Amino acid sequence: MRKAMDELVRSGLLVRKRGVGTQVVSSQVRRPWSCPASSMTSATTAASPPPRC
Repeated sequence: MRKAMDELVRSGLLVRKRGVGTQVVSSQVRRPWSCPASSMTSATTAASPPPRC
C-alpha cells in the first residue's frame, strides 16, 4: 500500500501535507485552444442551440 501511495505522489495525483495527511490533487479543467470561452455562461451559450421563438 505504501509503495502504491508513493507512486501516486510521484506522479502528482496525490499530495502529502504534514498534519493533514495525503490528499487527492484537485485537477484543473483543461480546455482546447479552439474553445475560447472565458466563463461558464459564455461556454454554455456557445454550446447550446439558439432559442426558438
